Amino acid sequence: MKHFFAPLSFSALFLLGCTSLPRHEHVVGDVRSVGSTNVVACLEGRKTQEGQKVEVFESVCKRAAYQKRWAKIARTECVDKKVADAQILSTKNPHEVILKVLTQVKVEAGNFIEL
Repeated sequence: MKHFFAPLSFSALFLLGCTSLPRHEHVVGDVRSVGSTNVVACLEGRKTQEGQKVEVFESVCKRAAYQKRWAKIARTECVDKKVADAQILSTKNPHEVILKVLTQVKVEAGNFIEL
């Protein structure tokens, strides 16, 4: 009977121990919406400053099939392609930033930014 409770108590101890770990904070954010002059991206405002330069990327993915002995294996390969440069205008909201695109390239929702 006491062997039954040992795994349960170990798993409960493990789960409670994970709650004390620090939260993971992202420095890469997704572009949520694009206006006529500004772009809104999900990025924590605590890690950024107004006037800071960022780069806007898009992920270009394509499927490639490989022949391995008698079977074909399909894989998806993705490459991050730089689209534009931008500058942070506002960090007032702690969960998102407002960007101004510095180049004449069209930025779309689904692109992402890196500091």
